[in-house]
Amino acid sequence: MTFDVSALNALYATISAESGVEVSELRLLVGHMAQQAMSKPDLAAFRMAQGPWKELHDEVIPVMHFLSAGHTDTTRVRFSLDSSPYDAWVAPTAGEPFYIEVTEALARSSKESAKNMQAKGAVSGFLGLQDHLPQSEFESAKERNRIFHSRAGVYRALDAGISTAMTKKNKSKYAGFTLLIACDMAMCRTRSDEEWRTALSAQAVELPFAQVYLISSGTGSRIVRLK
Repeated sequence: MTFDVSALNALYATISAESGVEVSELRLLVGHMAQQAMSKPDLAAFRMAQGPWKELHDEVIPVMHFLSAGHTDTTRVRFSLDSSPYDAWVAPTAGEPFYIEVTEALARSSKESAKNMQAKGAVSGFLGLQDHLPQSEFESAKERNRIFHSRAGVYRALDAGISTAMTKKNKSKYAGFTLLIACDMAMCRTRSDEEWRTALSAQAVELPFAQVYLISSGTGSRIVRLK
């Protein structure tokens, strides 16, 4: 059985329905997708967050990991999947409903690494380039395979990318929301939660969001609260 765009649209219809889904059901739906075969073009589009796969990659999976880590399985979630000012509405088992907005730090580096994997069958390493840089710099970095070799260099690149992501989301329409910032935290395994907060919390507390978190891209294996 193949998980294709038709199956993806069925998943979207379920998770964007008025009643939403419980977190446990969301995990089953996404897990079912992960167990199915995908065509090479669809798999590439998912990895690069392109076309109809973008919302799954950029919004659904980070929210699923976040809610699975910190909320009960009976928590309900509904995804907007449209131009609404939020990506997900969450109704906890206990407590008031809240909205989640998701963004990604160094998103272009992530997408360029996925392109390299598709073209060459190998990951180019940590690019760590800021989103505003010209495409020529990304191409040059991919040819060199890796541009940061020191721990401090990786930290600086991620901190700058996260800071840019927060600046872009500093808008009053997000007042009271929860912000998830997906980033490549696997590159900083030895960095403590407190070190993350020391570097970034001062900016996070100035945002209109009620809560701000970092979450590991793809896996959600690590979550750090900044605000």
